[in-house]
Amino acid sequence: MWDSEKELNVLKGAIATYGEDAQENMVFEEVGELLQALVKRRRNWAGLAELENLAEEIADVEICLDQLKIMHGIRSLVSEKRLQKIERLASLVKGVRP
Repeated sequence: MWDSEKELNVLKGAIATYGEDAQENMVFEEVGELLQALVKRRRNWAGLAELENLAEEIADVEICLDQLKIMHGIRSLVSEKRLQKIERLASLVKGVRP
Protein backbone atom coordinates (compact mmCIF):
# COMPACT_ATOMS: atom_id res chain seq x y z
CA MET A 1 0.00 0.00 0.00
CA TRP A 2 1.34 3.41 -0.92
CA ASP A 3 1.13 6.36 1.43
CA SER A 4 1.08 8.92 -1.33
CA GLU A 5 1.12 9.57 -5.02
CA LYS A 6 4.70 10.81 -4.54
CA GLU A 7 5.77 7.40 -3.20
CA LEU A 8 4.09 5.63 -6.13
CA ASN A 9 5.92 7.95 -8.55
CA VAL A 10 9.26 7.15 -6.86
CA LEU A 11 8.63 3.41 -7.24
CA LYS A 12 7.66 3.82 -10.89
CA GLY A 13 10.70 6.05 -11.41
CA ALA A 14 13.02 3.38 -10.03
CA ILE A 15 11.52 0.83 -12.42
CA ALA A 16 11.93 3.22 -15.35
CA THR A 17 15.49 4.13 -14.35
CA TYR A 18 16.90 0.69 -13.60
CA GLY A 19 14.59 -1.51 -15.64
CA GLU A 20 12.23 -4.30 -14.69
CA ASP A 21 14.86 -7.05 -14.88
CA ALA A 22 17.18 -5.23 -12.48
CA GLN A 23 14.35 -4.51 -10.08
CA GLU A 24 13.19 -8.14 -10.13
CA ASN A 25 16.78 -9.24 -9.46
CA MET A 26 16.80 -6.92 -6.43
CA VAL A 27 13.97 -9.01 -4.96
CA PHE A 28 16.30 -12.00 -4.67
CA GLU A 29 19.02 -9.92 -3.02
CA GLU A 30 16.68 -8.18 -0.60
CA VAL A 31 14.86 -11.38 0.41
CA GLY A 32 18.25 -12.98 1.06
CA GLU A 33 19.25 -10.05 3.26
CA LEU A 34 15.96 -10.37 5.16
CA LEU A 35 16.62 -14.05 5.76
CA GLN A 36 20.09 -13.22 7.04
CA ALA A 37 18.68 -10.53 9.36
CA LEU A 38 16.20 -13.05 10.78
CA VAL A 39 18.98 -15.54 11.49
CA LYS A 40 21.07 -12.84 13.19
CA ARG A 41 18.05 -11.75 15.22
CA ARG A 42 17.57 -15.31 16.50
CA ARG A 43 21.21 -15.53 17.53
CA ASN A 44 21.20 -12.16 19.32
CA TRP A 45 17.71 -12.05 20.77
CA ALA A 46 18.10 -8.86 22.82
CA GLY A 47 20.14 -6.83 20.34
CA LEU A 48 18.73 -3.47 19.32
CA ALA A 49 21.06 -3.40 16.31
CA GLU A 50 19.54 -6.66 15.05
CA LEU A 51 16.02 -5.26 15.47
CA GLU A 52 16.93 -2.16 13.49
CA ASN A 53 18.54 -4.30 10.78
CA LEU A 54 15.45 -6.51 10.64
CA ALA A 55 13.21 -3.46 10.25
CA GLU A 56 15.43 -2.12 7.46
CA GLU A 57 15.39 -5.40 5.56
CA ILE A 58 11.61 -5.74 5.91
CA ALA A 59 11.26 -2.23 4.46
CA ASP A 60 13.53 -3.14 1.53
CA VAL A 61 11.49 -6.26 0.76
CA GLU A 62 8.22 -4.34 1.01
CA ILE A 63 9.54 -1.81 -1.53
CA CYS A 64 10.56 -4.63 -3.86
CA LEU A 65 7.15 -6.27 -3.51
CA ASP A 66 5.44 -2.97 -4.27
CA GLN A 67 7.54 -2.65 -7.42
CA LEU A 68 6.65 -6.21 -8.47
CA LYS A 69 2.95 -5.39 -8.13
CA ILE A 70 3.41 -2.31 -10.30
CA MET A 71 5.52 -4.06 -12.94
CA HIS A 72 3.08 -6.93 -13.33
CA GLY A 73 -0.06 -4.82 -13.03
CA ILE A 74 -1.38 -6.90 -10.14
CA ARG A 75 -1.83 -4.38 -7.33
CA SER A 76 -5.59 -5.03 -7.06
CA LEU A 77 -5.22 -8.77 -7.50
CA VAL A 78 -2.62 -8.96 -4.71
CA SER A 79 -4.90 -6.91 -2.43
CA GLU A 80 -7.76 -9.31 -3.18
CA LYS A 81 -5.60 -12.39 -2.55
CA ARG A 82 -4.21 -10.87 0.64
CA LEU A 83 -7.71 -10.30 1.97
CA GLN A 84 -8.66 -13.89 1.13
CA LYS A 85 -5.57 -15.17 2.94
CA ILE A 86 -6.28 -13.01 6.01
CA GLU A 87 -9.88 -14.24 6.10
CA ARG A 88 -8.70 -17.85 5.88
CA LEU A 89 -6.15 -17.26 8.62
CA ALA A 90 -8.87 -15.71 10.79
CA SER A 91 -11.02 -18.81 10.39
CA LEU A 92 -8.08 -21.08 11.22
CA VAL A 93 -7.16 -19.08 14.31
CA LYS A 94 -10.80 -18.99 15.40
CA GLY A 95 -10.89 -22.78 15.30
CA VAL A 96 -7.75 -23.09 17.43
CA ARG A 97 -8.07 -20.27 19.94
CA PRO A 98 -10.52 -20.50 22.85
